[in-house]
Amino acid sequence: DNGYKIKDVKVDGVSIGPVSTYTFSNITSDHTIEAIFEPIQFIIKATSSEGGLIFPLDEVLVNSGSSIKFTITPHKGYGILDVVVDGMSVGVVNSYRFENVTSNHEIHVEFANRVTIVLKVGKTEYFVNGTRKSLDAPPIIENGRTLLPIRAIIEALGGAVGWEPYTKKATVYFKQNTIELWIGKPQAKVNGTTKWIDDKNHKVVPEIINGRTMLPLRFVAENIGAQVDWNNSTK
Repeated sequence: DNGYKIKDVKVDGVSIGPVSTYTFSNITSDHTIEAIFEPIQFIIKATSSEGGLIFPLDEVLVNSGSSIKFTITPHKGYGILDVVVDGMSVGVVNSYRFENVTSNHEIHVEFANRVTIVLKVGKTEYFVNGTRKSLDAPPIIENGRTLLPIRAIIEALGGAVGWEPYTKKATVYFKQNTIELWIGKPQAKVNGTTKWIDDKNHKVVPEIINGRTMLPLRFVAENIGAQVDWNNSTK
């Protein structure tokens, strides 16, 4: 049947191996023939860097056509940097499911020390893992969204920001991600794909305020795999 293979064939109780045909010749007595089948199995190799766990771990045997889910859990003080399946990034996810397995696969999780950045609207002072730092312009709220000079934040996370004055384009580089934003434009490009900065509010655009390029925090952060939390009482 589909998903199975021949494990062995026995003729008159004696194994003759996993053959797909057998011919009885010059029959002069009764005989028996028995076919033994087993599921086709594939290997999924699961690995991770230090800083967390992926379960199940190591080499897992999966029957052909079956599905299997892997759960990813970072240790305290760490975060998921990337999940790579068969050599391709699937982003920052806390689980991954292989459906209808018909070949071998690999899954690898890269963990990293978690970087926590705390900012307040209207304040140039901010904190990176508790260390006090200063922005050259404070975060502001425009059209209901937080804008800020993003360079210091991206560099604190290990990325970089480029600026093209003629096209008024800011480019954020982080790991395998590239985000292109233009001053005054409500759409940006994420790894070459055009996206609305805020699909519910097209007034949210990058701006130049007091000579500083101000970019939308949540859009940039979430498209590089970061998490944004907002405290309305403390802003």
